[in-house]
Amino acid sequence: DLQLVGIMETISWYQSKTLLSAIVAIAISGWNAGIVGVFDLPAIPEYIYAILGAFGIYSRVSATKVIE
Repeated sequence: DLQLVGIMETISWYQSKTLLSAIVAIAISGWNAGIVGVFDLPAIPEYIYAILGAFGIYSRVSATKVIE
């Protein structure tokens, strides 16, 4: 068990910026891999992955609370 859990505050999973950016990245991957070809819709640009990755790393480094 983590020793930090007693020291740090906790938040719900849906309040985590890190987790939400990961969910958005997965959704975009699914969009580009499947839906684009089936419905002939435009793909989301690849640079969005870099932005989400940077946001995910920033939110992880700046995190002050633990996900419960």
